[in-house]
Parts: sequence; C-alpha cells; structure tokens
Amino acid sequence: MVQPLINYYKRKSLYRVTVNSAETNNLRSVHLPGPTKHKAIKPPKKQDVGHVIAMYAFSIFELNRDDVSSSPSFPKHFICSHLLPDEQTKVNNAVKLFHQVKEDNRAARLGKVTVNSVSEYLSEFNNIENEVIAVSKIYRGEQIIFVYNASSTEAKEKFIKLDGLANRSVCQLTALYGYDSCSRVNINRATVNAQDLVYLKLYLKPRHLVILSFP
Repeated sequence: MVQPLINYYKRKSLYRVTVNSAETNNLRSVHLPGPTKHKAIKPPKKQDVGHVIAMYAFSIFELNRDDVSSSPSFPKHFICSHLLPDEQTKVNNAVKLFHQVKEDNRAARLGKVTVNSVSEYLSEFNNIENEVIAVSKIYRGEQIIFVYNASSTEAKEKFIKLDGLANRSVCQLTALYGYDSCSRVNINRATVNAQDLVYLKLYLKPRHLVILSFP
C-alpha cells in the first residue's frame, strides 16, 4: 500500500490539505479551519457624568440655538452611557431639578437666549471660547445663566460678562445648580477701556455646570 503524500499549506486563514494517492492517481482537496482569531471585546464607553448632566440641561432649557451649538464647548454627541447606579441617581436628580427650575423660573421658560462673552482677562472678552461656554435667558428683567466647563481635566477660572443687569441694585445671583444650594455669587462692576462692565468671576471644576438666577 502506497503511503499518501500530504502537503500542508496555509491559504486565506485556512489550512488546505492536498492528498496525492498513487493508487487512485486522483487529487483530492479538503479544507480544515485554521486558528481562530478572536477580536478583543471593547468595554462599554464610559460617559462622564458631568457631561451627561450638562447635555440634559442644554436640552431641557432649549439652549441649542445655532450660535450656541456651534461653540466647541457646547455639550453635544450624547451617548447612552453605562452609568453606575449612584451615577444614574445623580443624573436623575439633576434632570428632576432642571424640570422644576424650568417650571418655576419665568426666564428659564420664556427668556430669549443670549450668548455671554467669556474671558480669562477683563480686557479680552470673546463669544466663542474653547472650553467654557456661558448662555443666558433673559425675560422682563429676570435672568438665568448657564456656565459649563467642557474640559475633562482642567479647572478654569473665568470672567463672564453679563448683559441685561445694568441696574446697580442687583449685586448677587442665586445658585440653582453647581454650587451649594441657594448660595450667592457676587456680581462685579468695573470700567475697562472706558467701557462699563458687569461680570461674574467663576471657578469651574472639570465638567462643571453652574446655573445662576436673578432674582
């Protein structure tokens, strides 16, 4: 009996076996599966809780006007995140608070959206800032302002220019979210380059959303 000659060679991730039999003088080919390659399974993308909360806020308070959403610091690209139970609770509580604020605050419901200028220095205010965005809604002398630091790593200290608060009797805003409940934030006034400025100076942690209101 003639021993078959067997040649193994790999082709397109399969081992192909060719058998040359002297007895039959026929060629037969069979395909055997090659080594299985398993792709690494990526873990679910972790979504920053602060970013998720900011995205809900900008949606609930209808701040997605074109000149607002075009800002590089606008909290966009919502991804259904895999949150831990305590993180999901934090998001749920924030959303509940936002809806309550919108119901109670006329400026939040009816106000006209205005982009606030942001600066690291009093002399250089810009409407578009890479990592901090400030947006107000103003209605009949009432104002609510939203400030968000989109950086995931850096805390920021920024000057926020206020419009619609020329009345010098207004000296503080009330924190609705982001600082201790009902804490007060001072309104500052200065004359820079012959221009009267009304502004806030805020310290913002990474992914920090602050909501302030007057009255």
